[in-house]
Amino acid sequence: MQLATLLNPDLIFFNLEGNDRNEIYSSIISAMKNTIGLPCPQEQILHDIIEREDSIHIKYECGFAYPHVRYPHLEDLNIVIGV
Repeated sequence: MQLATLLNPDLIFFNLEGNDRNEIYSSIISAMKNTIGLPCPQEQILHDIIEREDSIHIKYECGFAYPHVRYPHLEDLNIVIGV
């Protein structure tokens, strides 16, 4: 399987703004909620992402991050890209 088969052009967002990861992730989640339904409130998703990153000591390099969260009740994989 190729990555391109998993990408949805409607989930690629450009010109997102933010000064820190909270603002940037909030921008991505906000844009995402207009395209797909969220599994829980936006604030909860942001909290879960930050908590996961902090618990496994994610390292950021060259402005690239791969925030993610898993919810057992979700059946689909959604890859969201924010630039």
